[in-house]
Amino acid sequence: MTDQRFSKGKSVQDLAIRSAICVPIKGREKILGVIHIDSLVANFSYAQDQLRLLTAIGLQTGMAIENTRLYLEAIQRERLVATGETVASLSHSIKNILQGIRGGADVVKMALQKNSLDEARTGWRMLERNLDKVQTLTMNMLAYSKPRLPTLELTHLPHILSECLDLVKNAAADRKVTILTEISTSQPPVPIDADGLHQAVLNLLFNAIDAVEPVRGVVTLSSQYDPLAQLAVIEVQDNGVGIPAHDLETIFLPFFSTKGQRGTGLGLAVTRKIIEEHGGTIKVISKIDRGTTIRIRLPASIGPATPDQTLASH
Repeated sequence: MTDQRFSKGKSVQDLAIRSAICVPIKGREKILGVIHIDSLVANFSYAQDQLRLLTAIGLQTGMAIENTRLYLEAIQRERLVATGETVASLSHSIKNILQGIRGGADVVKMALQKNSLDEARTGWRMLERNLDKVQTLTMNMLAYSKPRLPTLELTHLPHILSECLDLVKNAAADRKVTILTEISTSQPPVPIDADGLHQAVLNLLFNAIDAVEPVRGVVTLSSQYDPLAQLAVIEVQDNGVGIPAHDLETIFLPFFSTKGQRGTGLGLAVTRKIIEEHGGTIKVISKIDRGTTIRIRLPASIGPATPDQTLASH
């Protein structure tokens, strides 16, 4: 209060500040702020050791702020990279689908010019396949992009599985793949989100059909109820080439695909997400040249969804 340098300081005079200490918050290249402490206690003055302590705190605070900024910038860069990879992957998939649609449309056009019904049917099948791919890709993108709570209703699983089989019949017929079923019709209804599970099983069936060889390929869809564990069990099995051990930990990652240009890499990621939203588990059992089995277990009672760790074994 007696220092002439502060005689015109309105806050100092109004608040009757007796002693003050102020240090900079230093960044690597600039001052980020200040730390100011004052006291109204009479006959008290901050000492040099307190100034040194606060100076050190200012330096550490500056480092912490800059490190936080660098961390946030790194996260932002990672997000931009991930966004770029996502756009590139989806663009590639969409381009392939559009090429298929264009090819089918060209065949239909030529067939109309020739008045050839057989060629028109061939072109229409090409269009149908690629339109199905558009729908599957769109549904998977929507399912993966946003969190959702499933609308659980007691549902008869065989009915849902039967609808899935109807939708994959054409894809199986085109590749001359045999579809077998082992579905118990006596199992009780279980609480599921019908649309979500429908999408999850469809993804698994289409993956299995793509994984097997034409003509020799066999895909089996089975379902049963485990009364002791109170679980509904669904399995999709194929006699394809199997999944390498080093890929078992990554097949559920988004945009990871072992099918080359034929895959989007979203199917299994979406399937796992849907099953975990139901509070269920999904497990992969695969051996090279002996095929793959994917097993889904769904709780038969309605409760809070507590996603389990996805299991993979070989």
